[in-house]
Amino acid sequence: MHIIYDDDSEVALCKIYDFFADLFKAAIWNNGDGELLLKKSGISSLCNLYEEELLPYTYNGKWQNDNPRFNARRVFFELYPQLDDKHKFFFLKNIIESANFHKFDLDDVERHLVVLGYSLENEIGTRSRFTISQTTTGLIERGKDIALLEQRLRDEFPDVYRYYDEALSTFANGEYKSCIDNCRTMFDKITDTFDGENADKKILGITAECVMDGTTQLTSRRQIFNYWINNKKGANRFRYFTTLYSVMSGLGTHGEEAPTKADAVLILRAIEDVFVWILKI
Repeated sequence: MHIIYDDDSEVALCKIYDFFADLFKAAIWNNGDGELLLKKSGISSLCNLYEEELLPYTYNGKWQNDNPRFNARRVFFELYPQLDDKHKFFFLKNIIESANFHKFDLDDVERHLVVLGYSLENEIGTRSRFTISQTTTGLIERGKDIALLEQRLRDEFPDVYRYYDEALSTFANGEYKSCIDNCRTMFDKITDTFDGENADKKILGITAECVMDGTTQLTSRRQIFNYWINNKKGANRFRYFTTLYSVMSGLGTHGEEAPTKADAVLILRAIEDVFVWILKI
């Protein structure tokens, strides 16, 4: 028997889709709910295609029976990956606003949303009804960048991509220290691909910055930060990258404090943006 193993990223994505497929099912209470969700999401053209699978009940006269063809989970797995970024947002937003949350842990919902680039919020004026918002301005454009980033890492830096995939997976599982550790390892792996006898010179190679103090070129972290303290200028990208690495070290497994979910989101988004810049995506 020849077994073809799935890529780790495909497994992680399947777990995320599985979670939201359950939410989609929980958003369909009665006949017509599934069709309405598609219409509100701007994809009414698909109503006929999924008509039978989105009806939870059949009727024999006035008697209501469970519909054996009802399969909202399969619909989600087939439909969601095919949507563009705009309609993925609308679709998930309408699911969240309609779902019955009694069987779901809200922290779980929020963690899975963050992985896809969204945040969970209470609807205005309510405490028990929820909606979602974009994590950052320009999420659609960011989504395109991240999709290109994943492809570049998968094709050109598979060792780095393995840690990126693990960072997303550990975040979704609420393992925030592990998520940040994986982000730090990603940074180590990508800097190792640049020339330089130490980490500082490799990062300077990435940013292509040159800091001169008179006729002396500064090439160490201590020199550059001391220069900045005295002159308030120089090596802006180098200082950002090295500071980010220091934060990841401080919040990781051997760090001095336990990171929160918000900390992990901050680091995960920052490392994605840094990689988009490094790879000139």
